[in-house]
Amino acid sequence: MSKFLQILVPAIAASAAGFLPHKLFADWLPHWVGAHMEGVQIKVPPYGPEVVVPAALTYIEPGLAYLAAYVLVRKATPTSSVFVRALLVAALCLGLEGSIVRMPLMQLVIGNPLWVTLLQHAGIWVPYVAASLVVAYTFELVGKLGANPSIEWTDDGRLRPPSSAAHVKR
Repeated sequence: MSKFLQILVPAIAASAAGFLPHKLFADWLPHWVGAHMEGVQIKVPPYGPEVVVPAALTYIEPGLAYLAAYVLVRKATPTSSVFVRALLVAALCLGLEGSIVRMPLMQLVIGNPLWVTLLQHAGIWVPYVAASLVVAYTFELVGKLGANPSIEWTDDGRLRPPSSAAHVKR
């Protein structure tokens, strides 16, 4: 019972701590933004390099967050496969912002059709899953390359396995 409460009470407290400010901002912020943006022109897609370049350069921020999450998940689940750990990272990141169940459900509640909701959220889920898979497999590959100095690059840009690397004259 104590473990159950140790999980349930903080989860409820965190939910309330996140939902209350969200509700306050959701009630007044759209009206405030609308009033302050009246007559203001903003850039719209497709964006030019003046938007794409800063967007790409600052994407290191979530990249570092994916890496930190993967390292923590890797330490917590040492017997899990890289694929499973990557999916756990994606689920953790999506879950932190309520994008697995909450946001799609709320889209349906406010009246969006199911197919629109699924397509909108596929656009959210796919980058998280892709980035999580890339960070996991890249982290493991770089770790293996660093741990095994006999792995080398061939002249045509492929990896030479340790068994054949030992037979190469230097």
